[in-house]
Amino acid sequence: MLFEGMYVVHTSKEGPCAAVLTQVLGDQAVRNLRPAYFDIGERVWLAPARPVQLKDLEVLRTVEEIEVVVRHRVQCWKGEWTSQTKIMFRGQVRCGGLGDRRAVRGEGFSHAQAMSFAEARLELDPAAQEVAIVPFSLEDFLRPRVQLS
Repeated sequence: MLFEGMYVVHTSKEGPCAAVLTQVLGDQAVRNLRPAYFDIGERVWLAPARPVQLKDLEVLRTVEEIEVVVRHRVQCWKGEWTSQTKIMFRGQVRCGGLGDRRAVRGEGFSHAQAMSFAEARLELDPAAQEVAIVPFSLEDFLRPRVQLS
């Protein structure tokens, strides 16, 4: 089975936050994450995985992916910019931008990187084309197109 031998990293407030392939990798992930959550009084621990827990979790496979980083997310909604930071593993950060002209979001390892992804997404979205008004005659519009003989 896929989940056999896998472990889940838990935090006391967020619950399961990531899955890892081996116990050695999981122990290192907990050691990396614990100091970041110690100041806010949150516990971090490792437990064997169950299939239900793995449904919505990111599986971290390498030592580079379990490095603890601060994720920066910026969002522009109707012209108003907001930003958010969160401590998480490197493998969980989705660098890039998404959205359209009305709502765009950028995510990265720094605020500047997240802003650049969001602004690039804004530039990719072309401005709405104005509808051209073509004058027409109502007589031409109501006239039958095919003459029956």
